[in-house]
Parts: sequence; C-alpha cells; structure tokens
Amino acid sequence: MNLHLLSDLRQAVEDEYGCLATLRRIVRVVEKLEDGTAWECDVAVFTLIDHPTADIAYDWSDPAKRSDIGRVYAGLHAGPVDSPETAVRAAPH
Repeated sequence: MNLHLLSDLRQAVEDEYGCLATLRRIVRVVEKLEDGTAWECDVAVFTLIDHPTADIAYDWSDPAKRSDIGRVYAGLHAGPVDSPETAVRAAPH
C-alpha cells in the first residue's frame, strides 16, 4: 500500500467519523468466494482519537473498483465487527 493511498484512507476515516486517526497497521485480507476465486485487499487499521463509541476503524479501497483510489470502505470496530476480516465481510459489495 503506497503512502498516497494511506493518506487518502486516513483522510476518509477522519472525514467519516469526525475525529483524528493514526495508522496502527496494515492487514492483508483474503476471502474465498463461492465460485472458488479469492478476493484480497489490504485493510488499514486506524486508532481513532476521541471518537465517542470506538477506538479502532478499518478502511480499504476495493481493488476491483479502482479509479484513483477505488471505492473506499470504512468500518468501526463495534458489535460483530471485531477484526479487519469481519469489517470486509460486513461491508456492502
């Protein structure tokens, strides 16, 4: 994941959740689809600063929908979303 994309993802998290975010780590997520193919992407895990309900957000760009950075997805670490993998599974596709 390049620095420009990371900066764009951090900005998207901050805009979406109205608080500052710092990069914690990047996790490679691979999902096997029903037809046997694999879908994979890098998920940026951010620490949220002063968010009222969550300490962590997950953010990624769908590699199949790339323009400049592709379609960006974001999810909070809350409820059933407790990892980068569950954030990806919970996102609308």
